[in-house]
Amino acid sequence: MRRSLWVVCGTVFFLVCLLMTSPAWLVTDILAKQVPELKLGTVTGRAWRGQIDHVQFGDVHASQLQWRFSPVGLFRGVPLAISIASPVKATALLGLAAGDTLKLRDVEAHGKIAELMGIAQLPSMGFDGGVDLVLASARLSSRGCSSIEGTLILASLLGDIDGISTIAPVSAELSCVNGLLTVLMDENNPNRVRGQVQLMNSGRASGNLTLSPAPGSELFKSLTLFLGAPRNNADFVLRF
Repeated sequence: MRRSLWVVCGTVFFLVCLLMTSPAWLVTDILAKQVPELKLGTVTGRAWRGQIDHVQFGDVHASQLQWRFSPVGLFRGVPLAISIASPVKATALLGLAAGDTLKLRDVEAHGKIAELMGIAQLPSMGFDGGVDLVLASARLSSRGCSSIEGTLILASLLGDIDGISTIAPVSAELSCVNGLLTVLMDENNPNRVRGQVQLMNSGRASGNLTLSPAPGSELFKSLTLFLGAPRNNADFVLRF
């Protein structure tokens, strides 16, 4: 029994030493071979803690990707702590579950609307502002999401429409319904923005939103100009 214990301890010690001393490029080289579409910039550091100055996957570019091995996260199934500087500033704990399922925990991210619309290859239509994402946990795969628990916050909104800046802040709860990401708006906001949106696996969104700005406000006048008279003289409804 004692001999077996020493063997196990020796093996663990060897693996830890290997992880601590191996150059980071060994890990990224394996990753690049497994995912040919992934293009990596300059790699520095060690396997347990390193940095890539630039990463490209398809049309998505990211800079200053850093990672480190997290002993605490290992026991939660998310042994890798990562952070990126752009196109969103984000930190997260990451791991892999059965199959191709990606596990995320303790995610915090902040991005700009115009940049995010550009990544999605959608026109920003002159809008910009800040978006915050906080996830307690999530499980994602190529088939969609199996679970997600978190909050999406529209922190600010800018544009050429009078009163548009008064819409923010708006908070929404995130969940998974039949594998689709569902965004449920909390109507406790300045203009009672409420409703539900589902993001399809194709990238398209469907749902409806209702806005109820104060009658006579700049936003009320702008929405009347673009959408016509509100329902019940109070509610502007958007369906898509």
